[in-house]
Amino acid sequence: NVQQYAQATKEVMQVAAQQIQGYLKESGRNLNVSVDESTGYYVARVVNPETGEVVRSLPSEETLRIARSIDQMRGMLVNQKA
Repeated sequence: NVQQYAQATKEVMQVAAQQIQGYLKESGRNLNVSVDESTGYYVARVVNPETGEVVRSLPSEETLRIARSIDQMRGMLVNQKA
């Protein structure tokens, strides 16, 4: 079942994120994991807790912009065919 698989994947991601977050806190960094609403991708950001600066983002912001652009182009193609 797709829903069960998606839920299991989400739970595995949450556990992995918590473990990584524990490691990063020891090194003076925070990990934020979220879902990008427009693409549905999981996004992990390593943040400097003192400055709030994003040290690393996976996927990168550029990759997310490209994914959004591709989704928009798909939408335009579908609208033109309809």
